[in-house]
Order: sequence, then structure tokens, then C-alpha cells
Amino acid sequence: MKRILLAIWLLVAFAGPAFAADPREKDIALYQSIAEQVAEGTPYHEAAVETQREVGFPLRPFYTVRMPLLAWFNAWLGPTGMTLLAYAVLFAALFAWHRTLIDAPPRVRLVFLGSLAFAGAIFTGNEVWFMHDVVAGFLVTLALGLGWARRLQLIVAFLAVMVRELAIPILGVLLLWNWRSPWHWAALVAAAALIGLHGYTVSGLTTASDKSSIPWDGMRGPLAFVDDLQLLVPMLPRGAALALAVLPLIGWLRTRGEALLWIVGILVLLSTFARAENYYWASLLLPLYFSGAAFLLAPWQGWWVKGPRESESSALDLPRQLG
Repeated sequence: MKRILLAIWLLVAFAGPAFAADPREKDIALYQSIAEQVAEGTPYHEAAVETQREVGFPLRPFYTVRMPLLAWFNAWLGPTGMTLLAYAVLFAALFAWHRTLIDAPPRVRLVFLGSLAFAGAIFTGNEVWFMHDVVAGFLVTLALGLGWARRLQLIVAFLAVMVRELAIPILGVLLLWNWRSPWHWAALVAAAALIGLHGYTVSGLTTASDKSSIPWDGMRGPLAFVDDLQLLVPMLPRGAALALAVLPLIGWLRTRGEALLWIVGILVLLSTFARAENYYWASLLLPLYFSGAAFLLAPWQGWWVKGPRESESSALDLPRQLG
């Protein structure tokens, strides 16, 4: 096990800088500029609206302006602190999923964690991790691995929504498994209220002459995620992108629980609503998605596998008797 942990650590340390791609330099520069202004004392919403207006980014509807949490963290921690935070979240996710998969066959656990470490390292190795969708994807990955710590799971999921409001379905997914919990209901209501407050603040700073976003009506079909992967990782050939999209999904379909529902929901979102320009939404599935291929190494037991007792169900509901 020590050798396994060392190998994963090396992947995280070196794979990111070696393979990282940065297809959204203008967006990253925009968000870093906003964070710098916040660090100098400018209120977030004023800095965001004025900066987006200056560079010609849309300001209407309100959700074209990101929630303030990530900018605040950038302002407080700076580039070095944010990089350290990225690695901390990745290692926390690896620990969480290691515990979730503790009773899985060793080969499944090794491939799952290795894939998670490698995919995560690609994003922690450069400034792409400063993108809201990427950070939210990391936090959702961590949250889905924390099925054995429900309140901590809820806190991490709530933070993901505060980074990127598009991640709010994760609170609904968790609520389905905890519908009697007042904490889960309160988190969903609080998230909706804070998003509404954000929208109210943005609306007060914009005018009818500000640029509007194109509607979300992509209707790109089931291969949307494949196209998005090629844009997120430009050096990826079409065949490799297709394999990376299909094989993990087949693996995830052999599980049940929150992770599967989240993944299928985001894939549907990408296929129906996201335009080609919204390819970065696919980051909400990363780095967790690719690890689903590990479940192809388990004995075939049907598309749905039986999980632990309902009161102890994990984020994945991985069966203790999988092996």
C-alpha cells in the first residue's frame, strides 16, 4: 500500500505540469484580474461587472457573472495558496474515495484512485484550476466520496454550488438520499437564496444596454461530452476522447447511488442545453468521471449492483461483496 500511495503522489506531483492544457486563457485572465481588484479592496460585484463590461463579456442574465466565493479565495490566498488548496482538495478526494472503496477488489481500488490522481493532477498543475467549473468539479468529486460523513459531504457540496451555481443539482442529488434531513433541505434553500441575492446584486449594477448571453439551447446530442473533452484537452485524438467518454460511463452504470445520478444528470445537461462554447461545463464531471472505468474490472453482476445497508449507503453504494 505504501508503494501505491507513493505512485499516486508522484502522479499528482508531476503529471499536471507535464500534460496540462489551458484553452481558456482570456477567461482565466478575466477572473484573475477581478481577484486582483478584490485583493486591492474593490467590492467583488463592482469589480466583476466593470471588468466584464470592459472586455465585452456578457452581463445578462445575472448568472453570466460568477458567484464571488472563488474570487475571494484567490484574493486571500494568492496563486501559491490556491495551488496548495488545489492539491489539498485532490488529496482529500483520494482519501475519501479510498475509504469509500475500502471493500472493493484491490485492482478496482488501484485503478480508480490512480485514474483520479492522474486526471486531478492535470488540473492542479496550472492555472486552469482557477476556473469556477473546474474547482466546483473537484469539490463535487470530494463530496461524492464522503458518503460515510454525511454532514461534511453536505458542506463540501454546498461550497461547490457557491463556487459555481450550475452545480446546484448536487444538492438535489444528495437530498434524494437524505430527504428526511432538515440540514439537506436547509442547504438547498440557503443555496437558492444566496444565488438569488447574487442575482439581485448583479441586476442592480447592470443596464439594458449591457451585452446579453446567447440562450442555452445547444441540443448537441449524446456526443457532446466527447466534443467537450477534445476542447478541454486539445492534444486528445477523437478516438481517445470517444473511449474516455464511453468506457467510464459503462463502468459507472454498474453502480448505483449519488455519483451515478450526478454523472448522468450532467451528461444530459451537456447534451441538451450546453452550446459548443459551454464546453467548460464538462469540468463539473472531472476529475471523477474517468475513474468509472475501474468498475469494468469487477465481476459482472448486472447494471445495478447491491450496495451496503441503506442506513450505511456510501456515495457510490459500492457492494462489499463486489469481489
